[in-house]
Amino acid sequence: MKNVLFVAVVLTAALAVPAQDVTQILKDANHERAEIVKRSKAERSANQGSKVADAKSGPSLMAVTDEEVGDAASFDKNVKFFGVAATGVVFIDSDCSLILPDLGPDDRCLQITDTAVLTDITYNDIGRITFPAKSAKNIVYAITNHNTSVFSRNGTAANSTGLFNYFPSFTLESDALNDPAAIDPATGNPMNGSYTTGGVGSRTSQKTLAPTFIELDNLSYTRANTLGFSRRFWEALGLPPSVVDNIYKKPLTIKLNMRIRARFVEFGTFNYGVRFLAN
Repeated sequence: MKNVLFVAVVLTAALAVPAQDVTQILKDANHERAEIVKRSKAERSANQGSKVADAKSGPSLMAVTDEEVGDAASFDKNVKFFGVAATGVVFIDSDCSLILPDLGPDDRCLQITDTAVLTDITYNDIGRITFPAKSAKNIVYAITNHNTSVFSRNGTAANSTGLFNYFPSFTLESDALNDPAAIDPATGNPMNGSYTTGGVGSRTSQKTLAPTFIELDNLSYTRANTLGFSRRFWEALGLPPSVVDNIYKKPLTIKLNMRIRARFVEFGTFNYGVRFLAN
């Protein structure tokens, strides 16, 4: 899915200061970490016990084509709320021992012993939602809300390259994707029941860090899609109409994933929640 809408609320503090002056920044970072955890718990609690109703809509008021409106299948259709999902909180820390006792089932803590070494890890299925068969007629639409907090420090005596990458993704699982005609265009292999897609709100930061440089980067932002998981989305992947039809006739599970890459990051906190709509 293409990145089309990006609404951000930013709180950043980038300071090149002596290491002994980091007390307040560390205090701010811990406060932001606590806020992210609190927001994550609220988002996951909101999803408990939610039900998905049938999404039926009447005929369009007028006949239109894809050439005219971009997505004729969804034109003039009613939109319904289809529940929410949220990831657990992913922590990066030099010592996970204090965090581990409080981790929930979908929370993760990655312990980094040497921040100068590039860390690259992916956590799959740390949040999920399932829509019953025939819930949506031709589109499932996601609006994601992301929270990231990253504390970087260069404790060496030389300029160093610091970076962090935050890559959220969705894995869509459906029996319809077990059809031999469902081929992943990126690999040329059968989808075997699932397809993973990104483009749901990634972040990348890379910069040269002078000796004693520290930075606290806190960001909350929203990412919305254009196509969503619509017929046009699946058709663009090369799926035949028979497979696309079955996607909406069968149950659909969406699993939330996250990949983190970090260097010279002493600790970080990441999570996102999703509001789903459909017609």
